[in-house]
Amino acid sequence: MICSRRFTGFLSRAATRNCAAFIMALGLLQGLCMNAWADGNSVCILISFDGFRHDYISRLPNGAIKELIAHGCTADALIPVNPTKTFPNHWSIATGLYPSDHGIVDNRFYDRVLNDTFNMTRTEPVWWRGEPIWTTVERTGKTAFTYFWPGSSTPINGHLPSKWFTYEHSRDYTSRVDSIVTWASMPKPPDLIVSYFELLDDAGHRYGPNAPQVDSALAVANSLISRLVKGLEARGVINNCTIVLVSDHGMAEINPATPHDKHLSVEQFMADPTVRVIVSNPNILVYGLPGTTANTIAAGINADSQTYRATATPVSDLDTAWHIQYPGRTPDLIVTAEYGYDIDVGKRPARKSTGGNHGYSNSISDMHGIFIASGHRIKPGRIQPLSVIDVYNIICKLTNVPPARNRGNANRVSDVVH
Repeated sequence: MICSRRFTGFLSRAATRNCAAFIMALGLLQGLCMNAWADGNSVCILISFDGFRHDYISRLPNGAIKELIAHGCTADALIPVNPTKTFPNHWSIATGLYPSDHGIVDNRFYDRVLNDTFNMTRTEPVWWRGEPIWTTVERTGKTAFTYFWPGSSTPINGHLPSKWFTYEHSRDYTSRVDSIVTWASMPKPPDLIVSYFELLDDAGHRYGPNAPQVDSALAVANSLISRLVKGLEARGVINNCTIVLVSDHGMAEINPATPHDKHLSVEQFMADPTVRVIVSNPNILVYGLPGTTANTIAAGINADSQTYRATATPVSDLDTAWHIQYPGRTPDLIVTAEYGYDIDVGKRPARKSTGGNHGYSNSISDMHGIFIASGHRIKPGRIQPLSVIDVYNIICKLTNVPPARNRGNANRVSDVVH
């Protein structure tokens, strides 16, 4: 720590003085160090690696991420909300709310009131509810910079972060890291920096979670964190920074042996023009079904679930663990593929699915992500799994701001932060 290095030199000089003078000087030095943290120079860096499954940690090469784990706090897992998709979970991490509160109930969904469909390019404020952490930080007079976090380019209550970017999938990873280093080493740095990396999700979807290409992506992720840490060290600001790594969900291997004629096709739902079908693999969201029709379709699918490799649930029977009952956006029927299977979105014969997917129940461990934190205020050690909705309160504590209303367990903050 910078203060510690200064203290080393001071100690050698003070050793020749009387004890009382040394103690007075030590107290003064301690106050200076405390003021260095109190004057706003402490930076919290929150980074999401989309699709970083909790057990990928065992496959990491030696290096920066393992160093953060060794000296910081690691949860056994970060449990996503349902559905285990990118946008619902990133918004739950940012707000500490369930989809039933913040309105992002899937990566794609229909809103009956708006008569419009949400997808991952929509940034209009009407879709996004709740207060994300960067808005909380800025509302208290502090500063937040974001780099590609889902939803961070949407004005919330008319406000955007002090710095933000429109998402570009092709944006170079190293340039993102270098921007973080530059921001953290500004004379007056932001209190919060939030960033997002999609490389592990890309590799997991394309090749499957057990593929060597995922190991290669893990090596790249490790090199990015190494670049971050070395950059902060070179600028002399590493001791002013707390680094928090999270992920939104894990990844499942798609069963490549699924016979073409045993995929559930969405065609059977499309005969009625009043029915709206949203495919968000491995789920189908069906809107416009009367309750009796939804029950009938669900019963038919569930009676032959081994053929379809799927189960169907009318909204009236949705387990409360789903937390997606948002007015106007909750489907009448959700059809979910069996773990390791996909939904067929075209005419038979279907293509054979390969690679990986997510979106299955958050009770399945392969859907769980990571939480790793390291810095001067972090309690070292391993802790029980956290929920994604717990992260918001932790970041509020690290940035010294009062949280907005949220669903996170406030008691979990003390597991992580001194």
